[in-house]
Amino acid sequence: MNISAPTEQVMPLSGEDDQGRPVLCVVAKRTYRLDVRPGSSSPAPCLVAEEQLPLHTLEVDPADPETVLQDADIYPVKPLTDVIVRGHAYAPGRATQMGASVSVGKSTKVLAIIGDRRCSLSATGQILFSPPTAFEKVPLLYNRAYGGVDKVAEANFGNPYAQILPYVSDHLKGSRHSPYRYPRNGVGRGYLIEPSADALEALMLPNIEDPEDLLSPGRLAVGSTRRWPHMPLPWGTDWLSLACFPRIGFLGGTTDYEPFQGDFPEVRRGFIPQGYPRRGTQNEMWHDRARNAGSLGLQLGPFTTQTIGDLEFRLANLHPRQPQLSFRLPKGGPRIMVDGRNGKLVPTEPVLHHIVIEPDLDRVSVLWRGSAPAVRRYTLEELLAMPLLVSW
Repeated sequence: MNISAPTEQVMPLSGEDDQGRPVLCVVAKRTYRLDVRPGSSSPAPCLVAEEQLPLHTLEVDPADPETVLQDADIYPVKPLTDVIVRGHAYAPGRATQMGASVSVGKSTKVLAIIGDRRCSLSATGQILFSPPTAFEKVPLLYNRAYGGVDKVAEANFGNPYAQILPYVSDHLKGSRHSPYRYPRNGVGRGYLIEPSADALEALMLPNIEDPEDLLSPGRLAVGSTRRWPHMPLPWGTDWLSLACFPRIGFLGGTTDYEPFQGDFPEVRRGFIPQGYPRRGTQNEMWHDRARNAGSLGLQLGPFTTQTIGDLEFRLANLHPRQPQLSFRLPKGGPRIMVDGRNGKLVPTEPVLHHIVIEPDLDRVSVLWRGSAPAVRRYTLEELLAMPLLVSW
């Protein structure tokens, strides 16, 4: 199948590489259907789907713009490959707590899935967690991970942003604009400044946690809004919002924090580069990793057509009918050529921008990018007139 002009799944883009040099890119999207056979231990065949999903711009939940429904497909550059899993964690029968995982080759991310819990204050002033309730499935959304807004503290002390919210666009409104919002995840559960009885009663605890850094009664209350770096990392598999650290840190927008000894947890665990967060000029603060929207631990690679066919994707307790599911993408990937001017096409080495796995739908979509040096940036009108070639 050869594509020689822009379509709903193929688009030329103009941008700059990590050295600021102009590049001409073509992105190409393909959707697959997983032929899942319950009870089979073999990788599920990955077949070209009848319905091919179109390229997307950024799409957020209108009711809560910090919840990303679909990150943009039209970035000309992404340093790493984002692996996104959207759907639910499924208990075998019913459970109060269990593990789930996403594996890509030798990399594995494990999630602790925990039933609903509440908090209370004992007669002696100790914070107590209730036992988790039983569940059959838990949505893989960041509103179920650690984070959120301490609304009791906000009500008691006031939100200084409230005075300007009537004057900003609808896209920027919402309770997430608050000094009592967890900078790593403003839509989650469990973020608490002071453990008063009314604050504990109003608090919901996360259903998805990092098994290496579980929330506990002893560390529940952060004490000060500037101590947020000490708190657990929000754990998930969905898209990360650009409004959340570390993505916003790559733009220089890190929320204020008290002096922090050593590296941030994201740096120590290898999730972000050394030296972040940092201050400086716009160029000094900027990093192309702002374009990567995968969860921590699921920004990998980058994968190319030479390596993707050798990778096995494995999901544990994340499929509605198959507790252990694995698959491989078809080997080779696309051939992508961009305009080299003067009637010539230039070959590229395609790189995988992201792979979106939707186990509930037995669907996988992938986005490839091919790029080559350009003499300058091009307008959209120029791009749409340029020749290209995508061959599957």
